[in-house]
Amino acid sequence: MTLAAVVMAGALGPGPGPLAPTAAAAQDVPVERSTDATVDSLLARGRLQEAAWTLREAGDTARAAEILDRLETILNRRPVDAIPANVDSQGVSYTWRLRHGDGVRSLFKVEGSDIFCPECGVDREVATYRIDAILDVDLTPMTVFARITNPAGDTLYGSAQYFMVGAEMPGPGATKPDVLRFFDAVIGNSDRHPQNWLIVDGRPVAIDHNRAFEYQPTTRPATCWETEIDSIARPAELGRPWDRYRTLPADSFEAALAGTDTALVRRFLAMRDEIVDRVRARIEAPGARLPLTDCEVP
Repeated sequence: MTLAAVVMAGALGPGPGPLAPTAAAAQDVPVERSTDATVDSLLARGRLQEAAWTLREAGDTARAAEILDRLETILNRRPVDAIPANVDSQGVSYTWRLRHGDGVRSLFKVEGSDIFCPECGVDREVATYRIDAILDVDLTPMTVFARITNPAGDTLYGSAQYFMVGAEMPGPGATKPDVLRFFDAVIGNSDRHPQNWLIVDGRPVAIDHNRAFEYQPTTRPATCWETEIDSIARPAELGRPWDRYRTLPADSFEAALAGTDTALVRRFLAMRDEIVDRVRARIEAPGARLPLTDCEVP
């Protein structure tokens, strides 16, 4: 079963209690012709992730899931070609640019190639995407485990993340949206610097998550879960991602994260109560100054 099918399955449905009404939470409804035209144009250009997000925003979750199934199949097949990109824009991880056919491209990150954190494996990239998907965050492009063969005939293992065409860096003075701050707290992302989130067609996109699941960083992080929650401007308006995070049963997350590093899964689940408590404290007293336990790094 593909990930999109798992997320749509009843086992991963909403937990108890009402959920905030958002487009992604709506029942499948007839999609306006303008949305149909936008989606058709995106699909014709191989922009499947963008098409799926557009449909989810319009409430057509069933068709969005079909497109994500198709995208997952494309990303999992042997790429048409692979072009080495050496290190990423920060000079950290060894990457390749892949073409998969049907207009789909991805960025392949080699396992263990983060020169400053060799243990920060691609499981973190894949797990982050799956958490995004189950929470209906819709910020992280699809990311799958992958392998390629280099010109020397060696097999390289890593992750392939769908490549967003037309991505731009946030402009001067741009601020991270609250949902991204919340998401970074949830995944324990310690490295959301300005080059690790993008703007595509006016919407934020989150990339580069090999430093996720660092809830107790040992060096000064770019971001840390407690301070990310404290910087959320309107914690009472986090909507469906917050509702799903606090209400979905643990086995729903375990099912979505099957096949990733079990230590990461345990770490993620162990932090949930603390994160929920801190968000609730912010909702109840938005101006209160909360103590730092994990994020007060010298």
